[in-house]
Amino acid sequence: MTSPAGPDGVRGPRLAWRFEDYLLFLRRHGLSIVVSGALGCGAAAAWASAIPNRYEARARVLIERPSGGPGGGEVAPAVATPHDPEFLATEYQLILSRPVLDRALRAITRDDAPRDPISFVPRHDGIGIVSLSTATGSLDVERGLLRVIPVQGTQLADIVVISTRPTVAARLANTVAETYVQLNLERRQRQVAGGTPWLREEVTRAEGELKTWQEALQRTQRQPEADPVADEAARRQVELRGELLGTLAKRLKELEVAQRLHANNVQIIDPAELPDRPVSPHRFSMIVWGGLVGLALGGGVALLRELLTTAIRIRRDLEELVDLPFLGHVIRIPFSAGRGRHALFFTQSPNGVAAESLRAIRTTLEFLLPERPIQRVLITSSLPQEGKTTVSANLAVALQELGRRVVLIDADMRRPALFRPFQVPLEPGLSTYLQGQATVDEILQTPASAQGVTVITSGATPPRPADLLASPQMTRLLDQLGASFQYILVDTPPVIAVADATILSRVIDSAVLVVRSNRTAREVLVSAHRILTQSPLKFLATILNDVRPEYEYQYYRRGSAYYTTRPRAPTASRAISSTG
Repeated sequence: MTSPAGPDGVRGPRLAWRFEDYLLFLRRHGLSIVVSGALGCGAAAAWASAIPNRYEARARVLIERPSGGPGGGEVAPAVATPHDPEFLATEYQLILSRPVLDRALRAITRDDAPRDPISFVPRHDGIGIVSLSTATGSLDVERGLLRVIPVQGTQLADIVVISTRPTVAARLANTVAETYVQLNLERRQRQVAGGTPWLREEVTRAEGELKTWQEALQRTQRQPEADPVADEAARRQVELRGELLGTLAKRLKELEVAQRLHANNVQIIDPAELPDRPVSPHRFSMIVWGGLVGLALGGGVALLRELLTTAIRIRRDLEELVDLPFLGHVIRIPFSAGRGRHALFFTQSPNGVAAESLRAIRTTLEFLLPERPIQRVLITSSLPQEGKTTVSANLAVALQELGRRVVLIDADMRRPALFRPFQVPLEPGLSTYLQGQATVDEILQTPASAQGVTVITSGATPPRPADLLASPQMTRLLDQLGASFQYILVDTPPVIAVADATILSRVIDSAVLVVRSNRTAREVLVSAHRILTQSPLKFLATILNDVRPEYEYQYYRRGSAYYTTRPRAPTASRAISSTG
């Protein structure tokens, strides 16, 4: 979508991208985006290769809640369940406690007693083991991680150790589990050992009280007039003391049995095995993400360049900016294809893609120019280095190919360049004639490289070229040339640089504005367009020069083989078969 053209023929900016814009964007920047993605993959691969492998080992333990603590050590409340969250959470923290880890790590390095304290870093998901220095070196668990992961809905828990060495991961997981089980057993034994003497004292005291009440009951029963109330009270005390003694004796027996059996409510269900493959880093994923990030960065940079560029690139950019007839585009030719900066590619490669594009321009120009016996065409550009001299020279040769009588005038007397592609002397030339120092016949030159094309070079640079172009001699020169030639092409200086093209527009009413792809800025083109539209010109068209076919015009690249490849001569067998 584009805004309509204004009064001066200049259109507003493009409001939205179309589908073709995305295709052109990929054609222009696809290679750079792919290279960026490849660099991202390479950087991610280098980073992934520098990260050591990490191995994970898991030891599974069963943590059962004791039914009751003997000797008053632990008594489970009536509402407690085997899956008591508070109890299990406490046990998980005990696994990660410093006593357990201290003893576990020292058990691993029992042959090399640590010379420095072991240090840990608490984390939200576990304990990071920072350092463990021994007499012979450092245990490779500096970058390890110890975690306790409960199995949901059960009393099971996994003790997970991640380390850069698989043997260390497995040994540490099993050692931590064994250490936790042993410390839990010792804690329970201390509770049992602390309750046994107290229970013995309580049993002895209960036996004495029971004996006392039994004697009191016997005395009450031997009295002749026994008090029924006192007798019942004594009997009740004997029963209570007997039940209490039985309970205490049973508890004492349980403690003694537990001491001998080493009962434990924690046990190892599944010891950790030696891991056979690392769990991290995920190198393939890292490389994929690196490639995606590289593609995103490359695409972002390319899109930023696309949005910030102000240069005209393709025909649509040109037509959307200025409301002028478009004659065609000149395809870029490799530098090696020509002998100089302004090489005559039309004579050197007459069957090339660039020559074919210029033939299309020639056809469109003859169709659009007003019908008249003599055509005077001014060829200019906005700024220097946009290819107007190259277009002028090759367009003259293209018109001569149709049998047109063409004369090409180099009116850029400040920076003469037309003599180079045609390889003719610079003097005598246009300035020589306008200063009255030569005749028309003396300045006409026919180059050997382009038979049939007549060239008038600029001559020596005069003090005031604009004054010479505005003189009556210039008008007389054009009139005299019109008697012998059908096309008078005038190569002028850039429009914005000097006023020479505007001066010549008084005697030449047709002009072609050469725009160089990827070089001519939009604001520069708008300025040149305004200058030319305010002149007396009756016909103004544009040519897009130096277009890259591999980006903007794919059909030129596909069709280049048709124009540049000669057909092979048929073999004898093919000739016979074709004639038969």
